[in-house]
Amino acid sequence: MISELRKPAIILCLHGYLRLHSSEQELILTKGKAVIITARDAVILAKGPAYFVLAQPGDASGVF
Repeated sequence: MISELRKPAIILCLHGYLRLHSSEQELILTKGKAVIITARDAVILAKGPAYFVLAQPGDASGVF
């Protein structure tokens, strides 16, 4: 499970694959594919041999 996920969020798969499960659907992300997680999406489970980037709203102070 992706803990502390702030929505909306974007997940981009960099390598391998990532299987995402929500209460309504399942999606498999492969290298180069991305998905937008909206505020209405419930719990998101992520599983798979992947490197991925997670972009979400938040305070970026102190980050260069």
